[in-house]
Amino acid sequence: MFRGREITPSDFDATLQTWYKRAVAEDGPGWSMLQHLPYRDRPAIVTSTPIVIDRDFSGVIAVGVELERLSQFLAGLHVGKTGTAVLLNRSGTVVASAASAVLKQQRAGEMPELDTLARDDPMLASMAALFDDSRLSLADLTETRQVPTTGPLDGKEYFVTFSPLNFNNWVVATIIPEDDFLASIERSAMILLLVLAVLTLTVAAIAILSANRLVAVPLLRIAGQLKHIEGFRLDRVRRLASPLRELDDLSGTLWQMSRGLASFQKYITAVRLTEGTKL
Repeated sequence: MFRGREITPSDFDATLQTWYKRAVAEDGPGWSMLQHLPYRDRPAIVTSTPIVIDRDFSGVIAVGVELERLSQFLAGLHVGKTGTAVLLNRSGTVVASAASAVLKQQRAGEMPELDTLARDDPMLASMAALFDDSRLSLADLTETRQVPTTGPLDGKEYFVTFSPLNFNNWVVATIIPEDDFLASIERSAMILLLVLAVLTLTVAAIAILSANRLVAVPLLRIAGQLKHIEGFRLDRVRRLASPLRELDDLSGTLWQMSRGLASFQKYITAVRLTEGTKL
């Protein structure tokens, strides 16, 4: 592949580039930002190191990575359910982002500005609002920090987390809508309410059926026994057993009363017969 490479004329002078000068001046590996590549203008980050052969400086080797590649990598990450990730430098400039507008500007050879992106992207606008309100300073950030904020474009609540990187003094920011955290809780609460509603209706139905079987029906039967007693049809009175002690006692009392009335009825009949004989 190396032998089959294509060589085309170019006015690109590597010795004039910042990454070349830095490698020579520092005499060691390091990173630099650049805007111009030998084949096109694209924002990129490049690592370069001097080549020394037999203690003689022979040149500089450099490997560049276009920032568009970093944005594509961030676009492939799943941050929560609908969140996004942004790579910033300490001055607040966007280095890479999953936002489509960032990819478009990087492909055009431009470095996207956060204020410009925040005009159309609600999540980036919620992060930019933190800098506008002076609630956060990237220059002073030394540890991971999470800040809740309200998006100025959509009024939604967001959780923005800033994490400093031990690389090129960058900061990675994740922006996650509050709904991503609360959606599962709200869904679980809704399911719980539905289960409780079904359970309540089931218990109520069972209670109604049980009350009808244990109370209403026996009371109706006892009322029928009272009608037999009222009509002095005492031979039809029966003791009705019930699992409820109160109803069972009431039925027993009615039965005993009917037996007493039956005995009294025999006495009344005997008296009437005796009086009839005397007459």
